[in-house]
Amino acid sequence: MIEAPNSTLASASTAAASVTLTAPAATTTTSVDPLFGAELEEVSTAAVVPETEVGEQNKMIHEVVMEQLKEQPRDNFVGQVLRSIDPKLLRVWTKADFLHAHAVSGVVFLGLGTLWQLARVADAFQHGDASGWLASDSALAGLLMFSGLLNGLTAIPMARFSSNKILDLSDLKGNGFSLGGTGLTTMCLWLAWWFSGSLPELLHGADMGLFVFFSALCVGTTYNWELMVQKNFSGGDNEFGGQQAKPKATRSDRKFAAAASDAPGSTAVAMDASTTATKKWLYRIASWPNLTQILFMTSVVFGGTAWLEATREIYPDQPRLLFDYSFASALGYSLSMFGETLRDRKLITLEQDFVVLLFGVVAPMGIVTLDWLASDGAAQINPAQYWWIFTHLGTS
Repeated sequence: MIEAPNSTLASASTAAASVTLTAPAATTTTSVDPLFGAELEEVSTAAVVPETEVGEQNKMIHEVVMEQLKEQPRDNFVGQVLRSIDPKLLRVWTKADFLHAHAVSGVVFLGLGTLWQLARVADAFQHGDASGWLASDSALAGLLMFSGLLNGLTAIPMARFSSNKILDLSDLKGNGFSLGGTGLTTMCLWLAWWFSGSLPELLHGADMGLFVFFSALCVGTTYNWELMVQKNFSGGDNEFGGQQAKPKATRSDRKFAAAASDAPGSTAVAMDASTTATKKWLYRIASWPNLTQILFMTSVVFGGTAWLEATREIYPDQPRLLFDYSFASALGYSLSMFGETLRDRKLITLEQDFVVLLFGVVAPMGIVTLDWLASDGAAQINPAQYWWIFTHLGTS
């Protein structure tokens, strides 16, 4: 259980209820939040309140619970250090992060993992064989991949912006964190494990199932981001104006709209056409490239370990390049979600978040390019040059 005083959260919930539940003849019931143990007041379905309004009111109460947790910093040793540097940094060291597992694992994965990846590239330019602690199947590699998985999984409970339910698919922003951030990071860590050569033979039987699952996840996250773009950047019935009637925006919708319009706190400012087009394009950078991962994963299911060994005979450094791309992609997805988190906590601007996002997208290809340049022909960056080996597996 996340450690949070029931009285504090209950008072926050009650305060929200007193503001929003003002309809005449409305009755309330008290329930206990299953995750935080805080008492929440909910409108009775028999109350004389429109059903859509009841749903919005309950969502606001649930949002208050999560927002209260995110706004309650831990004033322990780390909290005091962060406060001494900049009090704003306490926004990432709060009661919302159970045991601070997400923050700690993120430091290990993004911090140490990035340094380790760069050390592997430097070793390649020195014509090293990536042995010892730089090996893809080393204990350090295993620790880094585990920390990446833990970092992704611990983000899911906090990825709730318009619903108090975990993995509520109606919460589009929450989907971006849990399905996009956690899901795609996990996908890349699985690929890195696969290309490291240390994946147990027994687990290769799950390759096709994982391929189908992660392919669906790539499509689903792309669709989810497109819904967010259409909802927040299309005219007519969205937050940026238009004459049509629209449903009441949730708190997360208003935060998204305010950031997108570059006018904090505004939910009805129309952007000029060029700015809208640019930001729609930038948001799609975060989603559409995910579909290319499906093509990358085809090597795993259609070629398998026989393909990898045949490729190694022609391009000895190819497994190294493929592992580095997978691991760097996991870092990229994690970094992108870190940028989103910093923006959600109001530590960086939308423009700065876009820079982080772009870096997370292009950095893996940068790592692959460096590996290829360092290989002196022992690795191939063009997929067509090593995919053709599929047709020769039975004749070699």
